[in-house]
Order: sequence, then C-alpha cells, then structure tokens
Amino acid sequence: MAKHNLENVENVIINTGNILSINDITKKPNQNPTEELVEAINITIKDFQNGSALNPQPDHLLVVNRTSDDLLTKINEHERSELKIGFKIFLNNDDQKLVQEAVEKRIADIEENTFRALFDWAEVKPNIIQINLATCCVVPPTLQTFCKENDVKLLTHSDNSDILPKKSIEDIFGKPLSLKWALRFLIHVKCRGVLITKGYLLNFAKD
Repeated sequence: MAKHNLENVENVIINTGNILSINDITKKPNQNPTEELVEAINITIKDFQNGSALNPQPDHLLVVNRTSDDLLTKINEHERSELKIGFKIFLNNDDQKLVQEAVEKRIADIEENTFRALFDWAEVKPNIIQINLATCCVVPPTLQTFCKENDVKLLTHSDNSDILPKKSIEDIFGKPLSLKWALRFLIHVKCRGVLITKGYLLNFAKD
C-alpha cells in the first residue's frame, strides 16, 4: 500500500540529500542498502510534501528534495581539497553501449575471468576492479595475487544487483514505475577517512 499520494506522478527525480542527518536512518545501522534506500525515499517524500505541493513541471517531471537537508552545510565545513567525493551509478538497463561504457569507466562489477581477459586484451590496461561480496564472502586469492602483481586496485562492496526491487517501488508510489537510474554519493574527509555525507539521486518514470 502506498505511503504517499503519488498516484498521478509519472516521472520523478528524488534527491534524498544527506541521509546521515536523518535520525530514523542513523539509528538503524544494520539496514541493508535496499532497506536504507526505501526509508530514505519515504522520508524525503514526506518532508517535501510538508513544505511543497506535488505539482509536476510542464514536462511532467516532478523534482522532490528534502527541505531540511544539510548537505551543503556539511561540505562547506571543509576545504574542497580536503574532501574525497565518490559516486556510484546503478544502471537499470542492459543496453550494450551502457554496459561497455560502465566497464571502460570502471563503475561496474566484473567476474575474475572476464577481467583477466579484458586486461590481456586492452592496450590501455584497467587499473581498478570492483567485485560484489554479497554472493561470496571473501575475495578469491587468485584475484588478490593478480591485482598485486599487475598494480590493480581492488574494490569490494555488498550492494544488491537490484538496488530497489519493483515491489518496493510500487509500495512507495502506489503504481508500477520503473527505476531508470540511481546515483549514490559518498563524501569523506581524506586525512581521517571520516564519512560526512551520503545520499541518493534517483529517477523513476512510467514505462
């Protein structure tokens, strides 16, 4: 059952802002990424509805932001040179061009054998590999050795391949919208490795 009166929305961009400033989320550190994202979206929409009417723009696009977001305040507390800003894009499309771009830009999970073949083939060698530990709890020793010998940076994560299932989307909006893309941003203070902001940008639209 939908939590919000969004039945007429057909194209919406949601900006959660800094979710580390949301007490309902920070008090639940054991949430998985999908649970965290669903709660962040619901809180963002509720916060937006309290201060703004849900009136889409002329192109039928509705932009939803949290009115109480402290993202810019947190960023401005530090010099930009002190911050490390990271983005992760979740693509919800298996278009060949998007997949190729994802591999070339190194924002993509890839299996060890595929990565070795790509590394051997490429004239400009990739220097980062990212693997998902959601299905295997440790990095294969052979991959660790390969990365060390070839000066490849090894990154891991435990995100679900489907960051927001269709059932969760329908529960939020009361209709079967599709997630076109999602972007997660993380901002750390370099010298201390402290995470100061985390948030999502997402685009949902009618098929």
